[in-house]
Amino acid sequence: YTTTDERNKQKKIVSNYYLRSILSNSLSFSEHEFKECVELNGLRINQDGPMQLVIVKFDNQTELFNQISHNQRTLFLFAVSNIAEEIFSNGTCSCEVVDMRGDHLIIILSGEGASDHVQEDVYARLKQIQDIVLDYYKLSVTMTISDIMMSHRDITSSYNQALQNSMYKLLFGKKAIITPEKVRSNNEQLEYHIPSELEKKLIEAI
Repeated sequence: YTTTDERNKQKKIVSNYYLRSILSNSLSFSEHEFKECVELNGLRINQDGPMQLVIVKFDNQTELFNQISHNQRTLFLFAVSNIAEEIFSNGTCSCEVVDMRGDHLIIILSGEGASDHVQEDVYARLKQIQDIVLDYYKLSVTMTISDIMMSHRDITSSYNQALQNSMYKLLFGKKAIITPEKVRSNNEQLEYHIPSELEKKLIEAI
């Protein structure tokens, strides 16, 4: 490592720490503390919103992680982070990617590009990330998109809801992009009748 590489690595560790703190307990940050945290750590988050989260998980994750070393796992997650940052770098979203301690990644999108009228663009970029990861690493990833938020205070509840929604990959299959609309639509259809086999799968996955 050069000194610059080491500095960048340290900066990433610090920013990941603060981003994980925001994701796990956004209500503990006042508006002033949130803005200060973003500015002092140079986080690529548009504080005025809107904001949206995307959970990124490898398909067949347990099997995959049993087959590869911890270093390889870190390398794959790092590669996906870089690809996501690159794909969103020329768009209208600010983009931060957080490694949630090796289990999944969170893409935090914010600014004009995370608003309702450009969701098609967000979806297309996520699809592009999936295709690149599959082409280069022969790995498929499933993504779960949260609802759009206007306040940082909603980040943790949106994250928890998106984590719950990510369980629906059992329904939508590998390399899916799961949206709140898809989940709501399925919930309405299954409200009165959940096939016993599906119910069993969902319970086992929790």
